[in-house]
Amino acid sequence: MKKERFDKKKPREFYCLQCSELFIRNQSDNVFSTQAPIKFCSKKCGAKYQGLKNKGENNGMFGKIGWAAGLSNQTDERINNRSKKYSGENHHNFGKKVSEEQIMKIKKSLSENEWFINFNKQSWKERVFKNDEEKCKKYLEKVKGQFNLEWFVKKYGEENGNILYKNRNKNISDTSYFKVYNQMNKNNYSNISQELFWNIYNKYPYNKIYFAELNHEHSCSTGTYNYDFVMLDKKKIIEFNGCAFHPKAQFQENWTNPYNKKITSSIQFKKDKSKIELAKNKGYDVLIVWEDEYNLNKETTLDKCLVFLD
Repeated sequence: MKKERFDKKKPREFYCLQCSELFIRNQSDNVFSTQAPIKFCSKKCGAKYQGLKNKGENNGMFGKIGWAAGLSNQTDERINNRSKKYSGENHHNFGKKVSEEQIMKIKKSLSENEWFINFNKQSWKERVFKNDEEKCKKYLEKVKGQFNLEWFVKKYGEENGNILYKNRNKNISDTSYFKVYNQMNKNNYSNISQELFWNIYNKYPYNKIYFAELNHEHSCSTGTYNYDFVMLDKKKIIEFNGCAFHPKAQFQENWTNPYNKKITSSIQFKKDKSKIELAKNKGYDVLIVWEDEYNLNKETTLDKCLVFLD
């Protein structure tokens, strides 16, 4: 009797290794790139099985150290060669820019994407905890007091805790948005304002002074604005308003922002008012200096600022 030839294209029954469900598929169908099609009924089952199979001690890397651990471009030739291969001009995105047409397509697709719109409307409680108040409360209690001085001392001891706490604060300060941004962006302050601030600083080199050319402008813990001249010791702020960018009255006629004509005097006036109120709510005293008044009498304005800071 002639043996029937096995036909790979003929549908056959298989049992999934993960969920043990019976499913029908052609043996020759290459549905998954990593697993033979006859083992799992779906890609999800295949991924789950592999995760359980390679977990903990079953993982081939369990207890082993990666070959590149502790190595760098300077200490290992292989890493150095790999870095050269994909860096600079060798990188596939080198010199490429996204076209305006492509940007408009992306913006259009995002503006019409319901999931993206709804996601942006959600608060962090909705996104992370799905409005579960109990879970949210437990999380806030868990992270309360983390990374303060007491937390570092308790975890690392008195000496190391103090050092690590100071290093962390310094790192945050060095990489803060306002410090990095204002050192790179030279268009958000005027030279004439810096002239006044240097004159103040040279008269009395106070401690904890912040202005653009000395170090960086400071946010005063508002998280929304940065202020022109800040004395942290006495919680004093000097705002230097140029008449081109700040209207003196809410409805100043014919005033518009030189870079954005849509920003009228009423809009900018409210923004400036909000900025000052926010600083005052944080306990700061604020003095506003106008550019035209400073140009008329520089010595008088300087004396006014020194009296305010004292």
